[in-house]
Amino acid sequence: MLIIPYYIAQSNIHGMGVFSAVDLRRGDLVWRYNSERDLIITLEDFKSLTSQRKNDVINHAQWYPEQKHFVLGCDGDYFMNHANDATLSDHGDIMTAARNLKKGTELTCDYRVIQVLGFQPSRDAETVSKEYIS
Repeated sequence: MLIIPYYIAQSNIHGMGVFSAVDLRRGDLVWRYNSERDLIITLEDFKSLTSQRKNDVINHAQWYPEQKHFVLGCDGDYFMNHANDATLSDHGDIMTAARNLKKGTELTCDYRVIQVLGFQPSRDAETVSKEYIS
């Protein structure tokens, strides 16, 4: 769950994005896992989803291979886009500002680090789910 003021707006990266509504300093806590706000989707639950919902999970949720579940944010982090030079650093159950960020900066993460399985644009959710989580 995002713990800073934010807003959703058009992104120059892809579709909609999430943006900081305040200035941030490097190391400031921006996101923290919250069991009451972030949805855990077990592998069993994932397999029972419709194809459209599987696509949503594959493209917006973080995959935890050891626990065999996804974590899907239910606030603005749902709109967090990928960047190779992400504005946030991942530290497991928290994310911090990777550098000083001005108000209005898009909050991004590296999908390769946090394992968003859909970060393979040429592959559909069914193929990805069979390869990674079957």
